[in-house]
Amino acid sequence: MWSTFLGGSGWDKAYSLAVDGNGAVYVTGYTRSSDFPTTPGSYDQTYNGGDGDAFVTKLDSSGSRLVWSTFLGGSDMEEFLR
Repeated sequence: MWSTFLGGSGWDKAYSLAVDGNGAVYVTGYTRSSDFPTTPGSYDQTYNGGDGDAFVTKLDSSGSRLVWSTFLGGSDMEEFLR
């Protein structure tokens, strides 16, 4: 078991978590943080503005490392529906 912080300096909200067979954790949600952590080579490393962006993040099984993390969105509001 572990816990960690994930987010930036703005408003962040996780909507969904999933764990794969190796224990890696996937988090999806919505952020208004331009400094939300992303990883080099990810799909979109730049906050796209508007009222916020969706994000998808993969953490390793220990919760201590971002395997990858990316913004998803354009210049308007993107938010996953539950």
